Amino acid sequence: MVSGLEPGVTYPEPKINEHIKKYHDDFATIRREFIMHHFMTRDKGFYELNPRELWLI
Repeated sequence: MVSGLEPGVTYPEPKINEHIKKYHDDFATIRREFIMHHFMTRDKGFYELNPRELWLI
């Protein structure tokens, strides 16, 4: 799912939700997992991909 997002782009929460909904209905849980596994950072409702070396996989 994160491979469809662009590095260096800041996404508002509704855009992240739209992206996740293409794959799964439970966008809130998956969005939280993106943060918990360090795929993305969140600041005041905006999301950005972290560098791959920070991902906890």
